Amino acid sequence: MISHIVVYDLDRMARDPRDLEDLIELVEHHGIVVRSVTGSLNLFTDADVTMARVLVAMANKSSRDTARRVGRAAQRNAELGRWRGKRCTGYEADGSLVPVEAEAIRDAVQAVIAGASLHEIARRWDQAGLVRLQGGQWREQPTKVRDVLVAWRIAGVPVHKGQPLDVEAQWPAIITREQLQQVRDILLSGGVAARSTLSRSLAPGMHGWQKKIDSRELAIVIDGPDAQWVVDVPAGHTLVLKAARQFAAAVNTAACRVGTDLDS
Repeated sequence: MISHIVVYDLDRMARDPRDLEDLIELVEHHGIVVRSVTGSLNLFTDADVTMARVLVAMANKSSRDTARRVGRAAQRNAELGRWRGKRCTGYEADGSLVPVEAEAIRDAVQAVIAGASLHEIARRWDQAGLVRLQGGQWREQPTKVRDVLVAWRIAGVPVHKGQPLDVEAQWPAIITREQLQQVRDILLSGGVAARSTLSRSLAPGMHGWQKKIDSRELAIVIDGPDAQWVVDVPAGHTLVLKAARQFAAAVNTAACRVGTDLDS
């Protein structure tokens, strides 16, 4: 059980009156001892508590004033089409293009429009050595690929509070607005059909694949020259998914037994 809380200063502990009231309750009803390095946080007496409430109220107003000023500055910069000043995939911190990354984004956009999956694009980016700014590999989080491809900035569209603005950007676009809208329609509506590990030739005229939306497997399909077998996988039905995978694995095994070469 926690018996002591030590912070540097009162405003490092609480800038919202509701948070302070929770802290006061801990002190008064649970005997928690609270100390600050600067001495600004004292809750020993009624006068200390009153002073803490006044200081937190002032700190809260200061935070709100700062947030309002920062928000107004961000809105003005967006309305003027200014770059936000940070490094993003495809762009340097000053808004100039990173040629290798920009080209990878263009290729990925074309691939998505042609029906490629986020997993496939993530694999390509990892193989090409494309840097993921947060660290790690793209395949670990394919949704980060989607975040890059649906970002308004890659089409040179300024944004404020998540909403695109009809102004001209001061940084170069990587793709056109029309291409971006196509990609957003596909990736944000769940309309991307991914072919992954089962996408291979099973026998002459026969193919198998997992049909997905993002990383959710919806069906496992086996296409033949005269028929098509489909195992539907409702979202969240792990038993059906397991059976579907077993079905696809059995087809693969059967194809191997008759000596059919499997394409990667």
